[in-house]
Amino acid sequence: MTFPIVEIFGYPPDNDSAKAEECRAHYWCPFLDKRCTKGGHDIDIPLGTCSVASRYGPVVTCPKRFYADGHALIREVAAAIPG
Repeated sequence: MTFPIVEIFGYPPDNDSAKAEECRAHYWCPFLDKRCTKGGHDIDIPLGTCSVASRYGPVVTCPKRFYADGHALIREVAAAIPG
């Protein structure tokens, strides 16, 4: 079974928009609005993989992906926790 990339630097691999191309060219994380550091701060080319496909559907592989939209997802999850 293969697990193809669903998002790289915030965009699907087949997205050829100017913004997606710019993020890939500069290794830019659109969720944190800064250079991706996935793989370590001292690497030349970061990994950039935000999510991958699985037999259950897309799976987020980068915790920074949850910071999209001003942390909306994190707040939504926190609000759903009882107590």
